[in-house]
Amino acid sequence: KDYLEGDARPYLSLVDYHSLGDQKGITKQRDREVLLSLMHQLGSVLHFSEHAIFSKSDNPEEAPSHIEELNVLDPGWITDGIYKLLNDARLIRSGGVMDRRGMRKSLEELSIERYPASKDDFIISMMRRFEICFAFDGHRDRWLLPDLLHKDEVDTGNWAGALGFRFKYRVLPGSIMSRLMVRLHDLIASGCLWRTGAKFKWGGCEALVRSEPEDAWLDIFVRGGSAIQRREFLSLIRGTLASIHRSFGGNLALEQLVPVPNHPGKFVSNSTLLLLEEEGTGEYQLEIEGKLVRLNVVDALNGVSEQAAREEERKSLKYEIQYHPTAYEKEEQSELSAMGPPSSRNNWPFVSLITALGAGALALLLMKWENTTGRIIIGIMAVVFVFMIGHNPQLRFRRWFQWALSSWVLVNAAGFAVAAKLKNTDSDAAISWDGSVGWSFNAAFAVVMLVTGFLAYKEWKSA
Repeated sequence: KDYLEGDARPYLSLVDYHSLGDQKGITKQRDREVLLSLMHQLGSVLHFSEHAIFSKSDNPEEAPSHIEELNVLDPGWITDGIYKLLNDARLIRSGGVMDRRGMRKSLEELSIERYPASKDDFIISMMRRFEICFAFDGHRDRWLLPDLLHKDEVDTGNWAGALGFRFKYRVLPGSIMSRLMVRLHDLIASGCLWRTGAKFKWGGCEALVRSEPEDAWLDIFVRGGSAIQRREFLSLIRGTLASIHRSFGGNLALEQLVPVPNHPGKFVSNSTLLLLEEEGTGEYQLEIEGKLVRLNVVDALNGVSEQAAREEERKSLKYEIQYHPTAYEKEEQSELSAMGPPSSRNNWPFVSLITALGAGALALLLMKWENTTGRIIIGIMAVVFVFMIGHNPQLRFRRWFQWALSSWVLVNAAGFAVAAKLKNTDSDAAISWDGSVGWSFNAAFAVVMLVTGFLAYKEWKSA
């Protein structure tokens, strides 16, 4: 180990490594392999085998004809070589198309001795491993470097009415789009790619993926084929991007957004819709150009994914994050607040408020012949209603709590009405409050209210 760390050579072949290990007294090949693995993990030596390089390749015949297994003793050797290619003026002018001749010219400008032609295949393999290039039009000896593509967007036609989806990043890494091109290069339409976008073909569908680094978003549009095919193609692209995102180790802050139908440029969080669907909420409201727009939750999700896929997404959400409103949603909610309370009777807060106040008022009205204690109890119920609906009443247990209280209030109010009809000669109620409804009925509803109230309180605290 100490000998290799002090070796001035930039790389060492696997054959030479085993020979050196044998000379140093490590006679068993298994021991030498274990030592090599440990040094690789420590960063003392970088070892890349042919199997590791192409284990993820879907098209191994695109690999160079021969890959020599090397132990890179100087990591700067490989990074300097790749950096030189990515900054080569000739390759930039060619739009990122590189052949062996152009590669050789570029590397020889660094050092013929340090970068001999026999190591070109290894360098190309490393570039493919790190998703920097892919075989151009299926040629073994021509490659495309997406980072060096021309910036001008290619005309891909009119995408109005296409199925859409957006990824919004806090900061969009430049490698996201280029790595997507590398992974899906077999699907790229001929000549339809530029530095920040590309058109892909799959079955009877076409997809346009376009990124905007300054605004930190990436859009996907899919057209053609059937609705199922479009969703499957979108799922393929989203899945590929998700795999790329995971390589950042969870440090990539992003949102997935679903477009609002008939409102170009307006989006709603995909995770929000997934959670609303799980809770059984049918509509999501947002403000667009001073007007309140209602979005059908299930229809919006059906446009971009299948039900089974959404179940998996929800599982991922529960494992990966605890949901909090995104910046995008906070902006929408602030705009809604500025508009004042909605007047729609389909809105949950409005329905809950009317139910609570109506039930309380009815109970108080029918209780005029009853005692003050009863009025206080019913009044407390109404106050609890109003308090609970002030904090996101669309959550499931809060709705249950509201309707449990409503039922209790209304049934007791009905009991007072019955008691008022049955008076004795002294004008006293012949049936008491408890007697009019029944103690067992009140006891059952008390249990329901306690359970749902506790669950509703936990939801309110976590919101």
